[in-house]
Amino acid sequence: MEKQRVYIKIDTRGLQRSKDSHRTPQTARSNLKSALSPTTCIQSATRILKVRRPLSKISSFPKLEKPVQSPKLQSGVFPKWLLERTDFQNHLASTIENDIGIICKKPYHLRNDIENRELLEWSKTFSFFKTFNDSTKADVCSKLKTSFFNTNEVMVREGDIGDKMFIILTGLVGIYNSNGHIDSVGSNNIIGDMALENNTSRNASVIALEPVTALMLTKEDYLNIVIRQRHKQRDLIVNFMKHVEFFKNLLAVRLEVIAWNMIIVTYKDQQVIYSESQHANSIYFIAEGAVKIDINVTVTKRLQIPNKIKETLINKDTYTKSIKTCKQGDFFGEEEVIDKCKRKARAVALGNTELYILKKDILFELLSEKDIKDLMKVHERIPDLEDLRKVVRKTVSDKKLKFKAVLDATNVEPLPSGRKDFDIAMEKKANIVKTLLEVHKKEMSKILLKRESFFVHRKSEQY
Repeated sequence: MEKQRVYIKIDTRGLQRSKDSHRTPQTARSNLKSALSPTTCIQSATRILKVRRPLSKISSFPKLEKPVQSPKLQSGVFPKWLLERTDFQNHLASTIENDIGIICKKPYHLRNDIENRELLEWSKTFSFFKTFNDSTKADVCSKLKTSFFNTNEVMVREGDIGDKMFIILTGLVGIYNSNGHIDSVGSNNIIGDMALENNTSRNASVIALEPVTALMLTKEDYLNIVIRQRHKQRDLIVNFMKHVEFFKNLLAVRLEVIAWNMIIVTYKDQQVIYSESQHANSIYFIAEGAVKIDINVTVTKRLQIPNKIKETLINKDTYTKSIKTCKQGDFFGEEEVIDKCKRKARAVALGNTELYILKKDILFELLSEKDIKDLMKVHERIPDLEDLRKVVRKTVSDKKLKFKAVLDATNVEPLPSGRKDFDIAMEKKANIVKTLLEVHKKEMSKILLKRESFFVHRKSEQY
């Protein structure tokens, strides 16, 4: 019969408890009995040593919390084990903080590896670098230099020779020519690149509408590094135009000319692309996102006041009437360009939107009179302002009548069963009316922009 050895397992935690607890013969005996627990086991060939740490020491260590990572840090630029260190994240956030402008103030040879990687990661989110490979992105980033402009400072002057381009980091700029204001663009847009590609003078002036931080790239660097990759971008635009209504029927040569003259601009959510009464200089193609076209319609009401002064109360309500929503692959703004008139409506970006902009001069050079007539048939024309007033009056009137009818339907009459039931019914009515009033106000606030009320004498009334 094989012999077995018996080992006594001593639980030090049990002994620790016996020391701390209240010393009585019964408690000491019970704690000692629980600590000395005989166990039967077969001795193995390998000796395993287990070291137990006291609970007091384990509890003294601080708990390791998983740090919250920013979207930039989760992009795979740095190894995972480094991203999990809180001290590294704090250092990275305090030294860089996505300030590309500060990084590009330094010459390339003074930038560290973290700053160069941050620049490369930033370039992947910018549409200008979309068709560039990583090597070209790194080359372009190494040549970028930061420039600061104050409000009303001229960044590009019309008629000057193009020797540099700018990438807008922060701020808003206005584009002007001899006819006045053309457009306003903000961050993540480029200006001045067309003159570098075509080797021509500037056809418009660019003025900072607020303090602007921009990255400058010289013409020499642009031609040596960027121009090769821009061909790929033009090919993408040609393929895009092959799926756009009307333009897909044009010859490939014409589409290439259009692609080489396109300007790429990005707009943020709810940013105004153009407003009513602006000069129509371009048509717009939606590469990404969507655009809402709407018109401000003013409805005037007159109410004669029966008094000796003979006054008339004038109420002017300005509403927003949505005309249409243009989605990816569509185009807009051609009607005013072809009619050679000012903008009849306003265009607003829905979400982050990327547009291809084609100047009217290029459009008229490429298209014949027959082509222009066919182009006008693609979309319905913008309705007349007087017709829109009628539509808005009817819409507002229907909303008010509906609201009044619902309120009348909630009218509560005294019940014969008693006061308690009547109070309950009144409370229900109050809750229903409150809810209906909030919904009605919310619906009206979506379309009502401005309300004006004033008195005029009937003799001088000209409204």
